[in-house]
Amino acid sequence: MPPPDDEDQSARIHRAAQDPAFPAQREAAYLAIVAALSALLAPRGYSLKGSTWTRTSPHGKSALHLQRSRYGWEVQIALRFLTPDGAAPANWPSEDDLHLAHFQPEASDPGTLAYLDIAERPERLRQALAILSQTALPWLDAHHTETAPPTAINLAEKLGQFTDHWSPRIIAAFNGHDVMLVKVQGEFVWHSHPDTDDFFLVLKGQIKIRLRDGDITLNAGELYVVPKGIEHCPIAADEAHILLIEPKGTPNTGDPATAVVKRVI
Repeated sequence: MPPPDDEDQSARIHRAAQDPAFPAQREAAYLAIVAALSALLAPRGYSLKGSTWTRTSPHGKSALHLQRSRYGWEVQIALRFLTPDGAAPANWPSEDDLHLAHFQPEASDPGTLAYLDIAERPERLRQALAILSQTALPWLDAHHTETAPPTAINLAEKLGQFTDHWSPRIIAAFNGHDVMLVKVQGEFVWHSHPDTDDFFLVLKGQIKIRLRDGDITLNAGELYVVPKGIEHCPIAADEAHILLIEPKGTPNTGDPATAVVKRVI
């Protein structure tokens, strides 16, 4: 749905529902979105079929899809890449399609476009196009290139890219595992991982890992591995920075229903 700061959105939708001209306006808005995306994507080698733009190379197929909401008020931009064997790349941060909120996590999804906004608030479409051209598409299209020369990963530089707490960022992958950085402060939730151990390496600050039979305090430069199936609850009185290693797709809360989406940086 549209961003929560649209206080008049319900009233706008109600008026549109009573307006016999709205179906035609909706289709005009959809065509305007398609035209804007085609202008952006065609020079990058994407072709349009139906509501999906695709680009194919020896490294796989990337796609941008427009998903209409079943209620008919908005459309959402979704991104996907598949390797030649039909799998997602090893560094793909989600089990599903990616949305533009992945590339601008501090805001509601800028890729969810209300038809009413296309004419009345055109800056919404311009914002989505800017995120696509400056961030999302370069990241997606990089999957079509040869493997880049090896470079070191600077942890300080990666940590400087985000500020939110308890939301891991993927910085590397190996042998089916994600290497992640996370900033923490306050108390997390009690949880366990039935199929994997939980690796914590403190880079900065201090954390306490509460266990049912005692606590473990970790300072910078210290690590602890929580055995699989053991309930634990990390706590940090002040902000701390941690390096995590987990099998790809492991929910950080132990429950996929409540886990955050892990983003690649």
